[in-house]
Amino acid sequence: MQPLVTVLLATCNSGAYLAELITSILKSDYKNLLLVVRDDGSQDDSYEIARGFEKLDGRVTVLRDRTPSGGARQNFFRLLCRELPGDYFMFADADDIWLPEKIGRTLAAARQAERGDSSVPVLAHCDLLVVDRELGLIDPSFFAYEKLSPERVSLKQLLVQNNVTGCACMINRSLKQLISAPPERALMHDWWCALVACAFGRIAVVEEPLILYRQHGGNQLGAYDAGSLSALLRRLENFGETRRTYREMFLQAEEFAETYRDRLSEEQLRVVTRFAQLPELGFLRRRLRIVLDGYFKNTF
Repeated sequence: MQPLVTVLLATCNSGAYLAELITSILKSDYKNLLLVVRDDGSQDDSYEIARGFEKLDGRVTVLRDRTPSGGARQNFFRLLCRELPGDYFMFADADDIWLPEKIGRTLAAARQAERGDSSVPVLAHCDLLVVDRELGLIDPSFFAYEKLSPERVSLKQLLVQNNVTGCACMINRSLKQLISAPPERALMHDWWCALVACAFGRIAVVEEPLILYRQHGGNQLGAYDAGSLSALLRRLENFGETRRTYREMFLQAEEFAETYRDRLSEEQLRVVTRFAQLPELGFLRRRLRIVLDGYFKNTF
């Protein structure tokens, strides 16, 4: 029998593209799936759209919380930490389109990474086609567009830079069970899952794009050409935002060390702790540690 793949869809005022997304998931080549939608206090017709699919397809379950959780991160973590059936779990954003082979191809990569042992925590993720509001192609590879290097899977690399996109990834039950409660200081659910997989299991990459990653101006994160002059100017103009992100990155590392202290090896705990301590160091000592310990992103 095929493993059960449970897709976790967090919605909040997502009505514009929601029906297209759900339709693309249900039309997947892989049929043994469950779609769990958690609506986070939407003021538009998101809940009604999802309920319409629930009435038509027994594979759809809709949950509703009239009190907003506070954002996509919290919404996804509340889904992820919920007791749900499934052997493998995927995340879905409400404005994308899944290709029919997405689930099957990602599952194959995850099972190959398990190497016959499903007790090993595994995360598998794929590339994405970057498209505009009308699904016109912007770039055939999100990895290239964002200048990401998915082969960078060491703990010190992932502490500094996440290369996993939530809507493109799958985790197995063993990894899900390591996240029993929503972390308070995680930047995003995908980054936290990547750190867990890196520390305690394996990460697999599907090089081909299996999802249309729609950019429409309202994306909470979204894609941008990381190598362009406009991207550089944007980072310089938003220097305060960049500093805030780095502060949150160090806090995320601190919580990761606290959460998994008893499971991390001595060397892993050292890597995470020394990274989390960077803000406490002076100008020269901080930069010296970055160089000596190798806390680098993949580009200058």
